[in-house]
Amino acid sequence: MKACDPTAEEPLVALRQGRTPAFAQMFMEQISDLTVLIPVRDDRRVAACVSSIDVLCPVLLVLNGATEVFERWVRAACPAANVVTTARVGLGHAYNVGLAACRSEHALLMDSDCLFTPGTIVKLRRGLKSAALSKGRVVFSHHGPLSRVIAAYRTYHTSDRISAYSPPLALSRTAVKLLLGYFFDEDLAWSEDFDFDLRVSQRGLRIAYDPTATVLHPALTLRQDLRAAFNYGMGYAVGVRKGVFPSPVKKGVWERAALHAKRFRTVRDSKGTAAAMYAVAWTEAYRAGFRSEGEE
Repeated sequence: MKACDPTAEEPLVALRQGRTPAFAQMFMEQISDLTVLIPVRDDRRVAACVSSIDVLCPVLLVLNGATEVFERWVRAACPAANVVTTARVGLGHAYNVGLAACRSEHALLMDSDCLFTPGTIVKLRRGLKSAALSKGRVVFSHHGPLSRVIAAYRTYHTSDRISAYSPPLALSRTAVKLLLGYFFDEDLAWSEDFDFDLRVSQRGLRIAYDPTATVLHPALTLRQDLRAAFNYGMGYAVGVRKGVFPSPVKKGVWERAALHAKRFRTVRDSKGTAAAMYAVAWTEAYRAGFRSEGEE
């Protein structure tokens, strides 16, 4: 029998359609002191995300910049979820609105296009017994050779490190706000999570990490991922201008080539040659986004 690859598209579709036996048979544990918080603007995949929740807990959807038509659809598609709306678009703002609206002490930050795997929410809540933040792991799906390469590199720079990035990230609202002063900087589009992670690290907040607490991310196209890299670069430039991120040291052509070579070797040793080659393209897209904001 062929082994199941959890990053392949077929298991992702199966979970989305509720056909996974382990998911269907899991006992619905009640967790009343944790709210699953999902920002969404116009992504109808949010219904599948909500359906993948395998515990009885509060669910809060933060509609940011959504149309009235989409709001009506969400309320019909996710009747058990609480819904709050804000006209302002932005992930950081949506998270802040949601965290303020939560009635529970703990919140679990989730993306609308991702799916919980069975047991993940229970594991993340368990982590909050010993830390202010509890982090799981993103599993990037793929449906072909190119998306497999993209998934490998995304795993390298996103999932293969312990961070305070979401999803999936659970946190104690009181402890985090007390120690950080605020949750997310709403001016830092595309880099609000980087800033949050940086402040968590600077203040020495402990993160409980469970690599088996996973969420499934849909396969990314080349266009989607390089556009994201470009946007991340733009977001970092905004942070530099605001004075919250350090300005990168300017490097000449040969210095950049040396850095590319170093990264190539590191990624190749971890994820293979194809992923290492893609890392160069991804980094250049990021740099182009940074430069588009007038930074060098």
